[in-house]
Amino acid sequence: MKNNYAKIGKILFFFVLVISFLSIISIQLSNTIFYDNRILLNTFGFFDLLLIVLFVILMNDEKIRLSDAIFLFCLTLIGIITPFLANKTGVFTFESKLIIREICFAIMIGECIILAKRLNNDKLKFSLNLFLYFILCSYFIGVIVNIGYFLKFKSIISGNTLVSIASTNINEVLEFSKSYFDISSLALFVVLFAVVYVGGKYVFSESAVCTGKPLYYFIILVLLIGIADYGHRLYIVKAFNDYKYIAKKQDQFRKMALNKKESFDTIVNNGGYNGLYVLIIGESLTRDNMSSYGYYVNTTPWAKSTNKDGNLILLKNPFSCWASTIGALNYALTEKSQYNDVDVSKATTIVEAAKKSGYKVSWISNQQKYDFPTGIIADVADRKYWVNQYLGKKIKSSNYDEKIIDALKKEILINEEKKLIVIHLMGSHQDYNDRFPKEYSKFSHQKTSEVQIQLDSYNNSVLYNDYIISQIYEVLFSNKNIPKAMLYFADHGEEVTYMFGHTVDKFEPSMYRIPVYIALSAQYKKEHGQIVENIEFNKTKYFTNDMVYDTMLGLMGVFNSGYNDKQDITSDKYNGDKKTLKVSHGKIELEKCL
Repeated sequence: MKNNYAKIGKILFFFVLVISFLSIISIQLSNTIFYDNRILLNTFGFFDLLLIVLFVILMNDEKIRLSDAIFLFCLTLIGIITPFLANKTGVFTFESKLIIREICFAIMIGECIILAKRLNNDKLKFSLNLFLYFILCSYFIGVIVNIGYFLKFKSIISGNTLVSIASTNINEVLEFSKSYFDISSLALFVVLFAVVYVGGKYVFSESAVCTGKPLYYFIILVLLIGIADYGHRLYIVKAFNDYKYIAKKQDQFRKMALNKKESFDTIVNNGGYNGLYVLIIGESLTRDNMSSYGYYVNTTPWAKSTNKDGNLILLKNPFSCWASTIGALNYALTEKSQYNDVDVSKATTIVEAAKKSGYKVSWISNQQKYDFPTGIIADVADRKYWVNQYLGKKIKSSNYDEKIIDALKKEILINEEKKLIVIHLMGSHQDYNDRFPKEYSKFSHQKTSEVQIQLDSYNNSVLYNDYIISQIYEVLFSNKNIPKAMLYFADHGEEVTYMFGHTVDKFEPSMYRIPVYIALSAQYKKEHGQIVENIEFNKTKYFTNDMVYDTMLGLMGVFNSGYNDKQDITSDKYNGDKKTLKVSHGKIELEKCL
């Protein structure tokens, strides 16, 4: 029986040896491109070959147990999991060198653990095992978290995920987690605990002893070089590096906005048309669930009837440039777009552009005051109304979106020749049930599935959002003698068939398929007939919401501050060819969203 176990162990070791050998050859080929320093390249090359030598030694070690072979084999398989999941998202670029490094990192940790078990110095052995156990648990936790995230969102943790988490606080995280916690989440926690426990039992178990300090220092050397060679390019490490880059850009945006604000009042010209202009920012709304765009449930009766009456112009093919709020609004509310090289940290915002042209700007929001980037962009506005009194403490709003109507009525009474009002709604942000009062719970099914319950809740939030827009419309267009223009767009869509959410790390067309529509007063149509003709002509063309900045400036007649008529749907220069437009900040062809 022992001979059979030994044979199985040898087979497993040989399998891992072949994978390691092929991986190391590939790493050497990629390292010659990645590293300019020949000394560093040769050091890593020597280290990679050393791993092969270690394998051969371990294979011929009579004291190797079947458990050692199984442990190393399992680590090899675990090293494949994250790259495999990343490839399934449809967003992450499939890079063989990243897969190879995940595998080699796991194998290296396994080899070091097996070698450490041979130490006969208890103090050295315990301290080294503790360090190895910490690395092993950290790696396991990273893999398990990615598995759990993939099961919920069909994606893995990325820099953008970490940015979203960092933009919230513990109350928001707990509230969001509660929306997704179920029996599968509990099962995953049990698996994580079991893996960590079994891993600990193995690492700290007794084994055959060998030498003392020389082996100890050798293992430390292997760990240091291995982490330098493999560790810094693991998927989870790459996620943290991406996060640091994005956070740096956000910090630059904040500092630049502060600098511009200090010297802002000295830069004013008198461009732009007279009148009242309103930009409404929706939240988490996919047009796939809007009856005005053909959805079978009557979720947007007002938009559908108003469009039919000719008082609302629906763009037929609008898309979001990014499947989360920060990345979408960073582009939609500034001159930065997917189609130019403007540094977003230096880009002019819609509020700045309006003020430079002599407009008074008001910002009315039911979102959190300190959100990025809206909090920074809004800070330049002349008047600000923050309806959500939680001020970033929770996702849940202290008021439904109808509360902004009171602030809007107050703002309308302030008579100004040129005015821009930006309204930021809570819209259909999760948790969907928190977005509408009980009387708007129109869609519900008895004794139905959890998926259907979530879908009904989302549809109720869409219905209530339609009501809110109708009320804004009534307030704005009650005085027909003032030229007015209203533009509504959603920051991004939502996946509402299995996941109920949005993430930039998993491609789903519904996360990018958003509504955009425009309402114009009779006086505006009379004064700017050519613009009306252009919108009617362009409304069937394709559009991404990073062009909202140019379109809004086009409606207002502000043709400076980085305005581009080719990105303005009110212009006769607008193209809107689906073959040239992109989503996900230029990474994905728009045609994939159709």
